[in-house]
Amino acid sequence: MSGMSGMSGTWGAAYRPRLGAAAALVFNRGFSAEALLNPYLSRAPVLPYPQTLKPNTKPRAMYRRTVLTMPVLSLTGFALAQAPATVLTRVETSLGSLVIAVDPSRAPTTVANYLAYVDAKSLDGGAVYRIVTPANQPPETRHKISVVQWGMNLPDDAKPPLPPIAHETTRQTGLRHLDGTVSMARNGPGTAASEFFICIGDQPELDFGGGRNPDGQGFAAFGHVVAGQGVLQALYRMGQASQYVQPPVKVMTVRRVRAEEVEATSDKA
Repeated sequence: MSGMSGMSGTWGAAYRPRLGAAAALVFNRGFSAEALLNPYLSRAPVLPYPQTLKPNTKPRAMYRRTVLTMPVLSLTGFALAQAPATVLTRVETSLGSLVIAVDPSRAPTTVANYLAYVDAKSLDGGAVYRIVTPANQPPETRHKISVVQWGMNLPDDAKPPLPPIAHETTRQTGLRHLDGTVSMARNGPGTAASEFFICIGDQPELDFGGGRNPDGQGFAAFGHVVAGQGVLQALYRMGQASQYVQPPVKVMTVRRVRAEEVEATSDKA
């Protein structure tokens, strides 16, 4: 994908009491815990052994009470509280909105960069401007991909508002380019800044060691689309003979949102 600069365990009951209507919405729409938290969550959270035992407390009684309360803790969102601190952002386009979840603990540099652009409102007025499909790649392309690219849509020679970031490979983060993964567009390693893309289907050729980019470093995955899949598919269907869409689809705003606000995200497609 050299030259890409300028260029989903179901929701359990444990999540719904904490998130209320939003969790029910996500559950009813068929989104999964894997889609929301994975590939960020590599193992199930472990309940810690109680640290509040006093010298005169009977350990057996304390242990029994702890075991009995485990289901209650789970049902009140304890498991969610132990999961990595995902951040949700809503991307509002003229075609509808997408919600992207990012996890600072897995890809700290790349997530910090993305959220800096979000918080500075630098992505407002951007665009979905490149749609790569099997049909619009040269026949000789060995490692074809399917992605939707978006961002500030800066010319290749324009300086982004923030400096480019170090390249966090998928070997470092453990993330993968799966269906709905959000990743950084780049030229050489360390050139990514204000442009992003979203995978349509699994794209292993974009991971570290994949063949899309000749340097073998892959691309820096850092997030996942967790709502608005209908909008994403509608965007992808806009693919043309040229990879660069005319006219581009406008991105009005990109903002952080709370989990309970996910229900306000509606597919317009």
